Amino acid sequence: MFIHARAAGFTCLRFVGTLLACLLSTSGSAQPLQWGSGNEGGSAPTLHQVVQSAVVHHPAVRRATVGVDAAAASRGAADGAFDLQLRADSTWVPLGYYDQLRLEVGATQPLRVAGASLDVEWRRGTGNIPSYYGEYRTLEWGEFSAGLKLPLLQDRRIDRARAAIRDADIRVAAAMLNEQLERLTQARAAASAWIRWTDARQKLVLANALLSLAEERQRFIESRVASGMTAPIDATDNLGVVAQRRAAVASALQSAQQASVSLSLFYRDTNGLPMLPDWDVLPAPPSLPDWAPADTDLAVSLALSERPDWLLLDNAALHLEIQRLLAVNSRLPTLDAGVGVSQDVGMGPADFDESLGPMTATVQLNFQMPAQQRTARFEAQRVALEADRLVLQRQQLQESFTAVFQEGTVGWSQLSERFGFVGESVDVARQLVDAERQRFEAGISTVFQLNLREAQLAAAIDAQIAAATEAWNLMVNWEHTTGRLDRPDLWTR
Repeated sequence: MFIHARAAGFTCLRFVGTLLACLLSTSGSAQPLQWGSGNEGGSAPTLHQVVQSAVVHHPAVRRATVGVDAAAASRGAADGAFDLQLRADSTWVPLGYYDQLRLEVGATQPLRVAGASLDVEWRRGTGNIPSYYGEYRTLEWGEFSAGLKLPLLQDRRIDRARAAIRDADIRVAAAMLNEQLERLTQARAAASAWIRWTDARQKLVLANALLSLAEERQRFIESRVASGMTAPIDATDNLGVVAQRRAAVASALQSAQQASVSLSLFYRDTNGLPMLPDWDVLPAPPSLPDWAPADTDLAVSLALSERPDWLLLDNAALHLEIQRLLAVNSRLPTLDAGVGVSQDVGMGPADFDESLGPMTATVQLNFQMPAQQRTARFEAQRVALEADRLVLQRQQLQESFTAVFQEGTVGWSQLSERFGFVGESVDVARQLVDAERQRFEAGISTVFQLNLREAQLAAAIDAQIAAATEAWNLMVNWEHTTGRLDRPDLWTR
């Protein structure tokens, strides 16, 4: 996956064929760096393309999408609490004085309304059933019964089953927000990788251009040494400069290779596989992005409506509200009412009990309450503390949004001014290099002095690249904070 150093170096040297015929010629004046548009003659990815590729194909985003499907499956599972419950039971006593057969078949349907449940049952008991188990006896065709259970206090407004469904709905929404958050996270990582890659390519071209100057000067000095116009030590002196700049090229090449590999993690093909960016493209010159920060208050408002992590706090508040309702519910006493009817059908046995014939109606009332209610009290306390923590988390996040936008507004203004000053320093440094070179060719300057001038020019250009890189990072940080970075069409021009 790594780029071969010789091939990459050859490509960059081809860049500087027009680049620093480049900074200076042996007999001419200083020329400006010949940058490309950044995309001619190849397919170097733009920031927009890298971000779009990352938010669609990155494994972390796809994993978050699977998480949404998993949450939806959990939501379906929560509905299982209201499935119709079927049951059957049989007891056969073939040996003994009380030989008997008892059969029971029933169904219970939990209802989503008021915590109620419906129950129907058929049972039959035959054989020698002792009198003290008279309730097991039925007529020939058995007993049919139906009943309704209704909680009057605890579990009437909410219970564990209904809370689980509401919580599952919240978790589905949270999974969707986490997917958006992952897209935003990967968009930022992709944008940062693209900026680093662009910065490294520009620095590699600059390093190669400076090396080309030193190598061209070495040939010029050697020709003068051969003609007796210059002492051999000048050639030796310049060889040291060539060696230093070759080391600088090697370091810049390493950084560019590493940046390319990092970028490939976000720049992917249609199959989602990492794709190394094209090196056969002259990078664009360092420049500020075609962008400007919005009003701070507007940006904060946008972040509060777009940022998934902020919306996840709203989601967490809904979850806490369910926990609060459950805590309140658990402090209520259990008071359940039940009504039911039963009817035996068929002929009776020889010792027919007339009580089996008429329809029977029953009304039940059940009361239960823990005395200390420690579980309920401490659960309510926990939920209240979690709510307080959520308020502080909101405050912290909103303040961080505001700080980013305030810093960005100030930073952009200063960067724009700084970039202009750096551009002026590049022009001045280039003029000084041109003058120093003329002095060198006239024999009144040294390799050391010319090297210092070129180092000053390189430092100025490097500062220009650094200012541009900082500006691009500022834009990315701003749009990431607004929550729109994963949708470049909303903020790129």
